[in-house]
Amino acid sequence: MTRGACIPVFIMVFALGCGGGGGDEDATADAEPDGVVDVAEETTADAADDPAPDVTEDPDVVEDPVEDPVEDTTTDSPGFTCGDVLTDSRDGWTYQTVLIGTQCWMQENLNIGTLTRSTAAGSQMSDDGTIERYCWENDVAWCNGADGLMRRGGFYEWREAMDTYTGWPTAPVQGICPAGWHIPSQAEFNAMVTHLGGTSAAVSRLQVGGDSGFEALLTGYRCTMSGTFRPSAMSSAFMAYFWVSDHSDSENSPLWEIGASDMSTFAFYHSLGLSVRCILD
Repeated sequence: MTRGACIPVFIMVFALGCGGGGGDEDATADAEPDGVVDVAEETTADAADDPAPDVTEDPDVVEDPVEDPVEDTTTDSPGFTCGDVLTDSRDGWTYQTVLIGTQCWMQENLNIGTLTRSTAAGSQMSDDGTIERYCWENDVAWCNGADGLMRRGGFYEWREAMDTYTGWPTAPVQGICPAGWHIPSQAEFNAMVTHLGGTSAAVSRLQVGGDSGFEALLTGYRCTMSGTFRPSAMSSAFMAYFWVSDHSDSENSPLWEIGASDMSTFAFYHSLGLSVRCILD
């Protein structure tokens, strides 16, 4: 599979539902996952009858450095200076923070919530007043980084991350982020990518050890068609996946996929389990 640095990934994105391959980390890109939709047919189908996600190219996505699409997030917050360690008063978890341009980001994936075991396809989180998280292979040690394992943080369905199961949230969306922080909008994520030189330059700078300090752990994700955990949509190579607060339609929202050598953004089902990074209000 060959992908450009921006979004020409239309066939690939249907594999995020991972109808084929399950959680097998040895899966290869040669196997076409169940549920792959022919794009030509999908674009002519009746939208009311076709549940396939909207993968229309996002006009806000930038490949080359241009003027930031929105004013960057302020780094001024009473009692907190970006670069300090953030302590989440709800559970005591701590997070490193980093200044990228004028935006202050969590340097680690959010990791709040009670384990919800992913044992079946589709959504398994609910509006029950408790923050829920998936953990890699249903093992809390992978969320928490116990016993020398990678601290992946939690994987969250979109509505759980936004902390709303009815209607649509209005930016800035605190969601399940700590007080004073929110889930980045697509425009805010774009602003960071633009500041780092566009997708082709930003991808290496966002990696663990990259000069941005973002430290994008290549954690994989929780797929929705099978309910298993996968390293990435189309191969055995691990990638990182992050939600933003925007929504495309009633079933899909934009997300960012960051690999070792390329990154892109597209929309997919809310019932995926993806990582969350919070940004300072």
